Amino acid sequence: MIDIADAGCPEGTSVIVRDIFFNTPARLKFMKKDLVERELIAKVLEKLAMSHPEISFSFIKDGQHDLQTSGDGNFKNVLYRIYGKEVFDSLLDTDYEYNGISVCGYVSKPVYARHNKGMQQYFLNHRTISLKTASYALDEAYRDSIMVKRYPAAFLHITIDPSEVDVNVHPSKQEVKFGNEKQIYDAVFYAVKSALNADIQRPVADRAVMTPALRESRINTPFGTARINSPASCDQSQKEEFANLVLKDVFHIEYNQKETLTQTPSAQRTTDSVLKQGDYISFNHAAQNDLKALNDAFPTEIRSSVESEFRIVGEIFDTYIIVEKGQEIYLVDKHAAHERFIYESIKGTFNDAASQLLMEPVVVTLTRDETAVFLKNREYLSEAGFLTEEFGDNTVIVREVPINLDQEDIRDVLCEILGELSRNRNEVRLEIMDKIIATVACKAAVKAGQKSTAQEMFYMIQKLLENTDIKYCPHGRPVAVVLTKYGIEKQFGRIV
Repeated sequence: MIDIADAGCPEGTSVIVRDIFFNTPARLKFMKKDLVERELIAKVLEKLAMSHPEISFSFIKDGQHDLQTSGDGNFKNVLYRIYGKEVFDSLLDTDYEYNGISVCGYVSKPVYARHNKGMQQYFLNHRTISLKTASYALDEAYRDSIMVKRYPAAFLHITIDPSEVDVNVHPSKQEVKFGNEKQIYDAVFYAVKSALNADIQRPVADRAVMTPALRESRINTPFGTARINSPASCDQSQKEEFANLVLKDVFHIEYNQKETLTQTPSAQRTTDSVLKQGDYISFNHAAQNDLKALNDAFPTEIRSSVESEFRIVGEIFDTYIIVEKGQEIYLVDKHAAHERFIYESIKGTFNDAASQLLMEPVVVTLTRDETAVFLKNREYLSEAGFLTEEFGDNTVIVREVPINLDQEDIRDVLCEILGELSRNRNEVRLEIMDKIIATVACKAAVKAGQKSTAQEMFYMIQKLLENTDIKYCPHGRPVAVVLTKYGIEKQFGRIV
């Protein structure tokens, strides 16, 4: 350094890089494809833009602006430019100070939870870092608000005295060490909790003065989902009248016992056709008298053949079905069993997947990484029954989905599939298709804790016993646990 002097220059700095590999560096052969390298560059710029919202960033890709921030210092505007309106609308702001540690930024509402932590970014004194302590605090703050293995979005700026931080832990400076980790944990935890509590305490409209509206309810049946409309606001007499109507229309099966006994149908007739006749039989969830009513409803020839095979004892925890068969008792995980049925059904139509056209297409906002994975695997999604189109920056529109999938699960399923594929980008076609089908089956299956009717349980157990090779769900969990009479009697000391 010879001399230091002021020099005039325009505001802002432009960095133009040309012919960076003109001399072909030694590691050129390790460079990835242009698309991958471009996305990596975009990720770096996104993090820089979020860490310094007061600076305007512009990223031009293929002659078009891929990212443009205003530099007005508004952090939320930067998030809108990067993640789009869907994420923007779900954000809750937090500004909290604890023992000299400032935590400010945004976290998502519990309803906007994802299957990975790709939307969690932490900035320490305006530098992007990987902060496990903050991640643990975030998980704990949301523990009672979201499902297991679901993760909220979080974009938090943490400001602390630099003397309390050691940034020389890792060459990339992505990992740091604090003088007091517990204080960082507490600061993030209370900052997030304050945002969630403020959202819960927001005033809501008084339903008593609102005009009664129809609210859609969903009733699960063995063969799909029934949708009914119920009054969102009504007096007690109306509620009772409506409840009786719903029970009569949805939970009762028509069956004419006299007519069936005179016709004596063949035992080969399916239970589906038998259960569409005659008088009403009530199915109260997992009640013994209802299981007996179901059993009595079948014609004598069918009932005798069924009883010789198995007997449904009941359901526990709205999750496991207890079945007696010969000298054995089966504890069946209904979600795992149903998931496997759907998986095999979709896989059976591997090259011609059945799909349903949506009356109202679903628009899904993706992250930049998810968009890259989507573009790479779009063909496989189509084979699995998804008809999709690009719909702007990092946005896709879904017009068709596999026939087993409900509309409200589409966004979660698509994001979960893309998350799975992003973790293993070098898989072959069969492995990719298997992951897609397994994810769809898991989402479409009946959920643990969801009540089942006696008819649903009978249908599931009958199908399971007809397919004895089904032992595990697509994710490797057992479908059933078997207890033998000998083993039970030995436990009770009846057999020495």
